[in-house]
Amino acid sequence: MVGLWSMIQEIDQSRTTWAIKARATRVYREPAHDGFPPSLEIIFHDEEASRIHGHIPDQFIGKFINLFREGRIYVVKNFMVEKIFMFFKTTTSAYRLRFFKKSEAFEIQIPFPSRTFNLVTFVGLQAAETIDDKVAVDIIGQVIHHKDPKTILKNDRPKKLIELILGDTEGNVIGCTLWGPMVEMLLTYKLTTAEPIVMLLQCCRAKKYQGQVHVSNMFNITKVILNGVEDEFNDFRSRMADRCGEGLSFMISSDTSNEGDISTG
Repeated sequence: MVGLWSMIQEIDQSRTTWAIKARATRVYREPAHDGFPPSLEIIFHDEEASRIHGHIPDQFIGKFINLFREGRIYVVKNFMVEKIFMFFKTTTSAYRLRFFKKSEAFEIQIPFPSRTFNLVTFVGLQAAETIDDKVAVDIIGQVIHHKDPKTILKNDRPKKLIELILGDTEGNVIGCTLWGPMVEMLLTYKLTTAEPIVMLLQCCRAKKYQGQVHVSNMFNITKVILNGVEDEFNDFRSRMADRCGEGLSFMISSDTSNEGDISTG
């Protein structure tokens, strides 16, 4: 502990009087589902870049809904620490913070490192023997190919999807599927720009099957950013420009066939 503040890695279930300084990297609403009431969910990181998930139950949403904003820094005090039992984990921590009636939080403005995204590389995913598809990852790549959108039945409900190929700055590619509203978001954005589309998926799901890596958005949890202004985008574009100067290029295409042509070289 440094002064009155604890680091996220120090937190355990021994008490409810912890106090942390942390940046909110993701804030989203979880609607009622499968007998669970709605909630407000937040992912925090501290000065050491350690991450932990925060859960605000339905009865306390009104107290915090107008407070938490992505990218801002907060003092968070007096929370319960509970073992993670979420089906899909947003961090690798064994715990999450559960807000209750005595919980407090307020925004502060201090110099603080920004680790909003915890990016994994295409190579890292492809080299892994196995991937835990129950733990969220952040990934960035250029959209180099997409098929036409389609609608399928999933859990007896129609779901819209679009299949993409993403490329990194080293010429590696992985498959990507966007579901739900993300489909129209991408297609609408594509109509507004002639620039290559660089996509960052925050808190997406990665799977590996027969040696092939595939990522997809998770409803409510995943945030998709297209051609953003964040440092990660600037770094990606800079590295892509350098590699293009060395002869790396992608053929960007879309089609209605079952197979897409991808050219690197």
